[in-house]
Amino acid sequence: MVGRIERYKGHEDLLLAMSEMDTKMIDRLAVIFIGSGEVDETDRLNKMAHKLGLADKVIIPGYIDGDSIQLISQLNILLMLTKDFEGFGLTIAEAMIAGVPVIATKVGAVQEFVDQEVAYLVPPESPSDVARALTAYLNNLDEFKLRAKKAKKHIERFSGSKMSNQYCRLLHV
Repeated sequence: MVGRIERYKGHEDLLLAMSEMDTKMIDRLAVIFIGSGEVDETDRLNKMAHKLGLADKVIIPGYIDGDSIQLISQLNILLMLTKDFEGFGLTIAEAMIAGVPVIATKVGAVQEFVDQEVAYLVPPESPSDVARALTAYLNNLDEFKLRAKKAKKHIERFSGSKMSNQYCRLLHV
């Protein structure tokens, strides 16, 4: 997960999802929460990971400076599990540009540019659905890579130049 580490971003839902998964599946996972956040929240997540027996699976390095798309391109999958509202979902778009598979919640504007063809969408605040999505990912890597390939083409429709040309065309009608 890449983004601010705040309670509404759903980091705990990923930990709860992992706690529901088969041990063999959990053994295939390593989770990185990248982003700045309040010390209280990162401490809470670390304590939760310990309590759930996942401490050795979770890394919270904090904010990492650099090009976000290049950083995301080093991940096998990106999860964005926002609980209630996402204004756009820039990190999702960046993962799509990088060709990285995405699991995201159906919140806010995410559904305006993402669908099941290009990402795996789950209801918000549903660790069981996240667990199923992660299991599906681990069992069907090729399917998720195909979605990521489609996503890379799909996101090109939202380039700044294409959007500005469409807007100008609309103004001249």
